[in-house]
Amino acid sequence: METKQRNDIVKDVCSEVGYDRVVTVPPDGLSGGIALMWKSNVSVSVLYQSPNLVDTYVNINGFGFYLPCVYGHPNQTYRHLVWERLERTATQRTGPWMAIGDFNEIRGNDEKRGGNPRPESSFIDFRKMLQVCDFQDLKHLSDPFSWVGKRHSHDVACCLDRSLVNTEWLTQFPASHMEFLDLIESDHCPIITTITSDFEQQHNQFCFDGRVVDRDGFSDAIRRSWNKRFDNHDDTLRARLTECRRAISQWKRRYRSNAKEDIALLKKRIDRAHTDGSSIQRIWALRLQLSKAYADEEEFWRLKSRKTWLASGDRNTKYFFASTKIRKSRNRMHSIFDDDGVEHRGDSNIGKVAQHFFSNLFHNDLTTNNNHYHVLNGFTQRVTSDMNDDLTKRIT
Repeated sequence: METKQRNDIVKDVCSEVGYDRVVTVPPDGLSGGIALMWKSNVSVSVLYQSPNLVDTYVNINGFGFYLPCVYGHPNQTYRHLVWERLERTATQRTGPWMAIGDFNEIRGNDEKRGGNPRPESSFIDFRKMLQVCDFQDLKHLSDPFSWVGKRHSHDVACCLDRSLVNTEWLTQFPASHMEFLDLIESDHCPIITTITSDFEQQHNQFCFDGRVVDRDGFSDAIRRSWNKRFDNHDDTLRARLTECRRAISQWKRRYRSNAKEDIALLKKRIDRAHTDGSSIQRIWALRLQLSKAYADEEEFWRLKSRKTWLASGDRNTKYFFASTKIRKSRNRMHSIFDDDGVEHRGDSNIGKVAQHFFSNLFHNDLTTNNNHYHVLNGFTQRVTSDMNDDLTKRIT
């Protein structure tokens, strides 16, 4: 990220947001400056460092790859020096690698909105670097025009921020993608790059939100679902609760039950206001609405943090958010080792290893290879084959 701040300020911010490792490059005047932050559970080795490039090798969950962090020179005259450095590196490097950052460059006029078109010759150096390094853009979500500004009297938007990967990297993580977040205070959109090999769709767990019980129409929706007549006479408590849960989910889709959608909508409106010539007064009014939506979101995270012993007057949103995210990160499994010591990644592969493990955990073949042999050895078998067949029947 481009910091435009002194190293001591960047390190203070790094500590505040929960990162315990950082590499910084000081800015040149009012522009530039690079900060790379990470946590101690990730191994990062710095291979090269300059005002426009921090080249690293990252190892996480058993997967290692090269990660150059790029800040393209703001002066187009010197920008080719960064591309030449990457090209020289590519001739001596094998294996997967990814380059991320603000490249301050586009590959063609199709990555530019507004202003006068640039001559084709101005793209040659950047295109050559992409070809030599075997780089391609990760597939993206939302609008890739990540920078918005003015050139003379024209509003201009460009695709300056990227996550580039080579073929070998993409082969190992084909489902990876980057997401461009909404433009708010900065002239650059933040980017989230997700590294994964799993294409499976993730389904969120149902969670009851007690804040909505007094909203118009919510109680009526629950009452209709609870009193619903079931054609198949399946009017058990479980069936009624399932129907109520389905009604709550449908109601939440029709009516925003927390501030998440409001925040997303207001961010988009602020984004458009920056580019459509809206007045400063309108932008400030939208920001005030956004602040109120964030206050509502604060209450959402307080409830979700499960810290019920805290006084309701404590408005430490950072604490509530962190307690929820830390619990989520602890419950997340990135990889797993099977009985042969082979590491597997991705939800589907992890699920297969877990299924195989528990299927064999209490298998009737008691040998020294079973990890429960020392516990069950010497016990008299009391479950007969007929009893076992009856216990393992499909549930009807």
